[in-house]
Amino acid sequence: MTKRVLVLYATRAGSTKEIAESIGALFTQAGVQAEVLPVKKVRSFEEYDAVVLGTAVRMGMLMPEMVRFVRKKKATLAHYPVAAFVVCCSMKKETPEHHATAENFLDQIRREIPLLSEGLFAGKMDYSNLGFLARFIVRNMVKSPQGDFREPEKIKKWTDGLVKLLQAGHTKETAVENPELVGA
Repeated sequence: MTKRVLVLYATRAGSTKEIAESIGALFTQAGVQAEVLPVKKVRSFEEYDAVVLGTAVRMGMLMPEMVRFVRKKKATLAHYPVAAFVVCCSMKKETPEHHATAENFLDQIRREIPLLSEGLFAGKMDYSNLGFLARFIVRNMVKSPQGDFREPEKIKKWTDGLVKLLQAGHTKETAVENPELVGA
């Protein structure tokens, strides 16, 4: 039974952090202790039973600190049930094409470790949280509208499903004994 989950995130403008905090709170409400940290601050995760990785997508790429973390820690992460979510503008409108685009962002993580579950979420675009150059690019080249596109119910549904998977026995021990279950 999963008792402690580590939720790690990589963000620039803060939307991914807020979603990670929401996921942590949902775990806590479900009776699972959760700690939410920026990926750059984690030193060890031995005391946890599962890991959730969350990363923003910027300029069509995952946050480099998350990719580096996964590559550096993949041997250890392989012994844990790991879930991952991405936060990207393409998910502000749910279409098969946007879903496929967001799903493809997780390829960099999937190539390194198996994932128990994958979440694809829209974030929020607040120009005031961006530097001059990023604001110019987002406004004029990417043409991403400003606004909050997060869907709390979608985040809750994904987290509830993940809690059920973990409570059904997908633990650190079953990941080691049955690695094929983690990628299921």
